Amino acid sequence: MAKEIAFIEAAFLTLIRKQRNVQILDNVIEYGLKTHIVTEFFPYTPFIDLFHTLPLEDVKHYLLELLIGLKSLKEKGIFHRDIKPGNFLYNPQLKKGIIIDFGLAELDPDYYERIKNENRSAMSKPRRKEHDLELDLHQKLAEALHNVGRNKIGT
Repeated sequence: MAKEIAFIEAAFLTLIRKQRNVQILDNVIEYGLKTHIVTEFFPYTPFIDLFHTLPLEDVKHYLLELLIGLKSLKEKGIFHRDIKPGNFLYNPQLKKGIIIDFGLAELDPDYYERIKNENRSAMSKPRRKEHDLELDLHQKLAEALHNVGRNKIGT
């Protein structure tokens, strides 16, 4: 079960790899019975340290960054299902935030049908290949989510 849960997290990170304001997957390493997911380093200030000191203008920017990240996920047919301050890292100096932790995420069932029915003949050859890989990963991810179930204990 642990390998499937790691696959699910890595698959979500792969699907969103070119989206804005989301965690960036660097590598997946299997060592013995453990799977390690390596993501890009993102320097952030813990929400508890921001909560009482963030000026109103920065609060607006924090929320804008969060909404951009959620829009990015929606564009890829992903429902995060666990948005909270601990799953949104924010750097007030860079005025940038990223959504992390896709352990409870789900796929929009209509998204796969929409991308499956896209006009492939109008796509360039590299775009067609990327499209087919996304369809394949989406299908494998849906199967893994089904196998693990909605109550992903241990995530």
